[in-house]
Formats: sequence, C-alpha cells, structure tokens
Amino acid sequence: MADPRRQFSEGDAAKRLQILNEAETLVLTEAPILPVYWYTHSYLMRPEVKGLRPSLLEHRSYKGVGLRP
Repeated sequence: MADPRRQFSEGDAAKRLQILNEAETLVLTEAPILPVYWYTHSYLMRPEVKGLRPSLLEHRSYKGVGLRP
C-alpha cells in the first residue's frame, strides 16, 4: 500500500497528482465516511405568534397559528 505522505517530498507535479489520486481512492474504499453536519434554519418569531409548532422536516402547518397578545 502506498504512503500518501510521499506527495510532500515529490517534486514532479504529475507524480504528486497520481499519489494524491491513490490516497483519495484509498480513503474512499477503506475508510467509513459519515457526514457530521446538517442544514439548519434559524428564524425569529414574535412573542405574539401562537400555535406554530416545529416539525422534524421543517414542514410547517399554519393551521391554528394566530396572533394573540
């Protein structure tokens, strides 16, 4: 198995690109990849707005939403 750190000592750009391609292939085939981010939505809501309930998929139903002092 090739050592991906070789790219730091390689002077030839074509060989360095080949080393990096081998390292990328190694990571994609041998290492599990798990995304550690997700999209979020931030919003402001006035205190007078009542009845708006959050949902897991950000689908909002406005039934029962109203303004109350």
